[in-house]
Amino acid sequence: MFTRLYVRPVRFLCSLLTLAGAHIIAAQTVDLVREGKPTAVIVVSQQTPTMVLEAADLLQRVIKQSSGAELAVLRPDGDVAGRNVLRLSADPGESELDKDGFVFAFPEAKRMEIIGGSPHGVLFGAQEFLERYLGVRWLMPGEIGEHIPKHPTISVPRQEVKQEPAFFSRQLSGTSFHGGREKNPVAMFLFRQRMHGRMSFHHNLLHLFPASKYAKSHPEFYPMVNGKRHVPEKNSDYHWQPDLHAEGIVEEGVRSINEYFDKSPSSESYSLGMNDTHAWDDSVTKAKDATLNSIGLTDLSDYFYDWASKIAEGVLAEHPDKWFGCLAYNETTDPPKKVGLNPRILPYVCIDRMYWADPEMRRRDIARTKAWRKVAPKLAWYDYIYGDQFYLLPRFYPHLMSEYIRFAHESGVVAYYAEAYPKPKWTEGPKLYIFLRLLWDPYLDVDATLAEWYRLAVGEQAAPYLAEYYAFWETFWTQRVPKTDWFKDSADTICYLKFGETGYMEALRGGEEKHLNSLIENVVAHAATPEQKARAAFFQKGWEHVHGEMANYLEIKKLVKHGPPPGTRSEPVFSSDFETEKSVGQGGAGARDDWSSVGMPKGWGNWQRVSSQATFGWDRSTGRKTRGALTLDADGSDGQPLCFLRTATVEPNTLYRATCDVRTTEIDEDANVGITMKWQDKDGKWTTEFATILRHIKKPTGDRWEHLEAYVRTPSIEQPRLVFMLVVERTKKGRVWFDNTELSRLIEGDNTAD
Repeated sequence: MFTRLYVRPVRFLCSLLTLAGAHIIAAQTVDLVREGKPTAVIVVSQQTPTMVLEAADLLQRVIKQSSGAELAVLRPDGDVAGRNVLRLSADPGESELDKDGFVFAFPEAKRMEIIGGSPHGVLFGAQEFLERYLGVRWLMPGEIGEHIPKHPTISVPRQEVKQEPAFFSRQLSGTSFHGGREKNPVAMFLFRQRMHGRMSFHHNLLHLFPASKYAKSHPEFYPMVNGKRHVPEKNSDYHWQPDLHAEGIVEEGVRSINEYFDKSPSSESYSLGMNDTHAWDDSVTKAKDATLNSIGLTDLSDYFYDWASKIAEGVLAEHPDKWFGCLAYNETTDPPKKVGLNPRILPYVCIDRMYWADPEMRRRDIARTKAWRKVAPKLAWYDYIYGDQFYLLPRFYPHLMSEYIRFAHESGVVAYYAEAYPKPKWTEGPKLYIFLRLLWDPYLDVDATLAEWYRLAVGEQAAPYLAEYYAFWETFWTQRVPKTDWFKDSADTICYLKFGETGYMEALRGGEEKHLNSLIENVVAHAATPEQKARAAFFQKGWEHVHGEMANYLEIKKLVKHGPPPGTRSEPVFSSDFETEKSVGQGGAGARDDWSSVGMPKGWGNWQRVSSQATFGWDRSTGRKTRGALTLDADGSDGQPLCFLRTATVEPNTLYRATCDVRTTEIDEDANVGITMKWQDKDGKWTTEFATILRHIKKPTGDRWEHLEAYVRTPSIEQPRLVFMLVVERTKKGRVWFDNTELSRLIEGDNTAD
């Protein structure tokens, strides 16, 4: 798998022959098309893999669109007499060629070969051929992003080209190819940028030790959490980590993985990725000698990597050529200090690299990477480059990406994965185009590539305005956002920025939306060709979405500061004061004199993770003004999220106000407590396309009541459902009360005097 992973590509200009003078350089080129007439054929092998045929079809289609000439696709026994040959082959010809790599070879005067290290390499070579010699670019998803210049004559210089990726595995999340790339424009676009994930490493221990197989036979494989054995009831339950010290768990893991490779011998790797939860066994989380790691969580790296290395050793005895991916995540973020790491284990270190915008966070990640390289012969990075899936403003930082990707490559990082979940509205322009090209070539000239992208997208005259638009967002995210409390709070607590919160919008300044709108209007006005005009209109539509989110934010900010304008009426959707007299008999409320985990007023529920043992209930003895309040005790939660919640169907694109009173005692100083509002569609499915609204207390109330008020403009979708949550996070102790909650629709009245 791991050969020499990078050869810096050399760029050549397409050589276009004309009839006059062609004889002078004919020996130095292979002629494919002359004056719109085919002079060559495409040849594939007799048993050609599907992806090689896809490469041939791509070359045939694009060459025809560019020149008007259709090159025939033939098998080796086809008639090629008198014609030049462009041959595609997945036979590398040299053993060290990476599977995604390719070579352009010229074994004869009239013959060019695209030789791939695998079928993927052939297709990537075909894409490079079109980019290098025809100037083709895939700028964005779909036909609107395809740029194919016209070339009535196409000739290729007889100069060998060899390329291999800097990172052997390059993948973004949320880009499944299921159903075929042709049916998914975003997935096809990313594939045109040579995205190819080749390593298994995701959350997988729930699949290695499924409940259906081990819950009854080996309950000891599952953890003791807060003194209680957590044995999952179904295979999909991931809220647990195996007890890696359990007797027989190494042997059983080795046996299962060997069975997997016996049945799937072509698989190169197996994932030892931890489950996505903090629910490790009490024996390690509550150990007296437990310490914290670099992101403030219990350091379990020695515990986990000792087990993973034993698993790898056992499997490699039968399958010596396999690899094992895993997640250096949460409690296993840092390298082990006391145990060795099997050299066939590839850890993916999980950190949002936008943190590099802060010098101290950059220093920490560099130090962490260097520490990992001392124990891991091979290393991978896991990034969080979310954009318009979660963020309301274009999160654009290509130069910062270039800095940290180059560092990664030069530091021995060989594989890269990033969570992105790109959406069709594509408000971040060239972001993913640049990112994936950097994973292929970390020495890419970002400025030149951006300039070309803007020019090809909207034309020479409009390009400067589009460049200035995205330069604004790059400055916004890399210079202004790192100064916000939102950025600093994220850096102190989690490995990725809090994309569900909108505190980054505090970096906006009044009047900037007018400047940005002017830039986009100039892009539209100066685009020349139909293709450029279509892309300019696409960018304008994306800007309108961003502009709307900016306007909503500024409206809410004004309401928080000054309140609703005079004459505004309030129409309650629900109102709960949790008074004893009104709550008795509703869903078991009042069943005890104090409070219980089952007593909930009508319409309310509660939630916590399976591994959390916090206590929810209704306190009949206290309240802000009258007796009765929701309450919870965070003891046993281990700092995990807790919430009371209820759901309401609301009017689209309408202003609402949410209020509640909060009281806390003995909670942790950095706890999050208050109102959170999220969204579901009319069918009750969660959607992250719209901003999460938060209004939390700034610090513990010290056993006093504090009033919270939040505003929200609802999404413009059919029958949006607002999930109203009273949230407690990041505290392992203490008690919290909520009282006098209300959600109201605001109706602006007539403010004119009589």
